[in-house]
Amino acid sequence: MKKLIYTSIALLLAGSAAMAQGMVKGRPGHQIDQASIPQSPVRNSTLGKADIQEWYVPIDWLNAFTGGGSTLQTFVDFLMPDSQAVYINSGDTAVRFYSMAVGQVIDPTDNVIDNSDNPGIKMSKFSSYRLDSFDIQYIYVRNVDSIMNPNTSTMEKVVDTLIVSYLVNGNGLTKAGPIGTAPNQFNYTLPSWNINTLKLNTLVGQEKFLLTSDDSTVVVNNNGFENSWRLKNMSKKVGVNVEVPAGLNLMVGMVFQYKPGMPYNDSSIMIYQRDPANFPVGRKRVNYFGYRFAQNTAAISNQWRSLEFYNHSLFSDKENAYYPSSQTINNGWTGFIPGNAYFEGRNTFMSAFLDAQKVGGKESELVSINNLFPNPATDETNVNIDLKKSGNVTVSIVNLIGQEVNSVNAGTLAAGNNTVKLNLGNLKAGIYFINVDVDGSTTTKKLTVTR
Repeated sequence: MKKLIYTSIALLLAGSAAMAQGMVKGRPGHQIDQASIPQSPVRNSTLGKADIQEWYVPIDWLNAFTGGGSTLQTFVDFLMPDSQAVYINSGDTAVRFYSMAVGQVIDPTDNVIDNSDNPGIKMSKFSSYRLDSFDIQYIYVRNVDSIMNPNTSTMEKVVDTLIVSYLVNGNGLTKAGPIGTAPNQFNYTLPSWNINTLKLNTLVGQEKFLLTSDDSTVVVNNNGFENSWRLKNMSKKVGVNVEVPAGLNLMVGMVFQYKPGMPYNDSSIMIYQRDPANFPVGRKRVNYFGYRFAQNTAAISNQWRSLEFYNHSLFSDKENAYYPSSQTINNGWTGFIPGNAYFEGRNTFMSAFLDAQKVGGKESELVSINNLFPNPATDETNVNIDLKKSGNVTVSIVNLIGQEVNSVNAGTLAAGNNTVKLNLGNLKAGIYFINVDVDGSTTTKKLTVTR
């Protein structure tokens, strides 16, 4: 079987010396039926809110970065757990070019958010948050709806599985880089992958979502030929605890894998782009999953890459899923390739709903901020605080890179409700954090300054 052959090669080569990673040329994507393009998750503006509960949609940031997305071409690609099932193309060639896993890393501190239609969701290194939900634009084709149970001799519905793994910086994601040449160098972060088991080595949590006919999408068969796919959105609440603590890098990652619910082997066919009347006798079909991605055809100077931030997609294809980094087949990559390492950057249509209600970490036991008013503010704002007991109060304003830009010592205030007025006249428009310190205990709220 193909899986066993590739795995054996990987085992033989595992002791070879690693080679430096290089830029990669991506294989062509597959056509989307334009009548079925889904929308990004519905978002509410968080401008002026002290707490952040919002969808983070990197593909929308890429659209803004590229000036409206004119250089983006969108396709679908396919997801299978190994390289056994075949895709027979219109030229009657059996190919195994698809992904074993695909994912997305989201960095909510990225400066690119400033130029998006919702800049108020940008976080700072003082933020902490929880991954609440995910959204993916996908295809799911059920070639086989029922199979015979040999134990009961009855037909049973096929139930396929979408496996979603969650990772954070330092627990599943490891920073690396830079690669490329100045001024277009970039850093990236990758999961740890086992080339023998085709599984992640480290993760925060994992969930399995059962797929049925209700989740299926449509293949557009032009005279019976499979050559275009319609998309759907899948949004799911995350059922495990994925928390990202405050720190220099606040990345969260999601990795998607797929497992068919029926037996299959290296003669099974997932896609058949020939005349269906000539489908090979005795060959079985297999269900498959896929995902939407965008390819950025802009010049290298207009690719979304950064030495400071870590928003990029993750692709584990046959060439890097099975082989160690010492092999030239994958240009030094093993496990995953970051989307920004492709000459024409590749980005998935995956989003995350992040909940940062307690910006700044654990709430102080001595003091809480009831309100900032006005917020957004122009010239001044009032900080309404509640003290559990009397104490010496200092109120400071901190910008997004952690610099204190203003501070007021309010002196000793009595227990209960108090208000401290802050002058904002010398501040530029943007996002700031109001820190209230009482005898060494601190709490924080977000403030938006407008001009």
